[in-house]
Amino acid sequence: MKTNTKTLLWLIHEGHMSGANLALMEHFEMLLAMQFKISVISPGEGSFTAHLKQHDIPVTIVPFYSWTRKTNEGFFIKGWLKRMFRNTYACLKMVEIAKSVDAVCTNTICTQLGLVTAMLCQKKHFLFVHEFGEEDHGFKFMINTKRAYKWFYHYSEKVVLNSNAVKQKWVHLVRHSDKLELLYNCVIPKHDISSQKSHQKPASPKFLMLGQISEAKGHSFAIKAISALAKKHRTIEMDIIGAKVSEDYYEELQTQIAACNANVTLKQPVANPFLIFKDYTALLMCSRQEAFGRVTVEALMSGLPVIGIKSGGTTEIVDHKVNGFLVNLDDVEDLKDGIEKIICMDQDTYTQMSLNAMQITNKFNSEVSKKQLITIFESPIS
Repeated sequence: MKTNTKTLLWLIHEGHMSGANLALMEHFEMLLAMQFKISVISPGEGSFTAHLKQHDIPVTIVPFYSWTRKTNEGFFIKGWLKRMFRNTYACLKMVEIAKSVDAVCTNTICTQLGLVTAMLCQKKHFLFVHEFGEEDHGFKFMINTKRAYKWFYHYSEKVVLNSNAVKQKWVHLVRHSDKLELLYNCVIPKHDISSQKSHQKPASPKFLMLGQISEAKGHSFAIKAISALAKKHRTIEMDIIGAKVSEDYYEELQTQIAACNANVTLKQPVANPFLIFKDYTALLMCSRQEAFGRVTVEALMSGLPVIGIKSGGTTEIVDHKVNGFLVNLDDVEDLKDGIEKIICMDQDTYTQMSLNAMQITNKFNSEVSKKQLITIFESPIS
């Protein structure tokens, strides 16, 4: 890798810690080690921007609006002038910052401002995609979706995707693949797991759902399956751990839990999930269309089997009957069957599945990601 310093300006869509921002921080660590300089633009302050500052990564706060909307929202007629003026002002500020960098990167499809800034400054633009959009987060673009994707693709140097599942969506929409690059999240554990032994199956069945508490994550689907199984497995439990996204959805979930036959508990987010995996029988990944599934990889690294939906990036991580089970979307009986197989599994079989799970570190690690980052950045901005 060349040692001459290159400067990257990175535009993020939120100041708080999220899966996309966690992945970005890991990419930053590798890029900094490869003699890149990095600065960040965020629309607001939060736990992630505070983390960046602690690591001496410059952050500039430039408030802006996204160019996406929820699928159940009307068009942006109300307040469109406010959005236009805010984003125009934001873009002018970004241009001033971008004049002194080698390339502009955007860490989401939620905003076009990074691309516009790069075009105005005649800098190369790299788009890092961590989401499907409509399928996982339930939003649409202000303009035609296919046109938005084609615009991103045409004017970006590279479009970097975090799973083959997301890549296939882009190929379908833009009808090209030359600029598409795959970059799996490397997922660096918060402590050394190299000497870790296989996960021991708890005496009482206890399942985990980990991540943002939002409708797309499929909590209701899991609650139905757990509740039905409680009639046969009376000690079955499930913890739902994560940050609240919607107050309405959170209240709806509480109502479903109150009517559930099993012991299901809502809990606050944890800083280091690797410390809690030992308490559970398996992780449930029930998202309708997970782009990657960071928590899926984290669980498997700890030797915790995963029962996941047969869709999106989950199918690239969970190997059916090897390190967990894949089940059909919206098929409660299939999910029940997968959970029960884990419950009834003897210790030797469970231990082998746990050992298989830990092999995921061979696929998702910093060395693999470093090689991919070199491919993405070295030639285009040298």
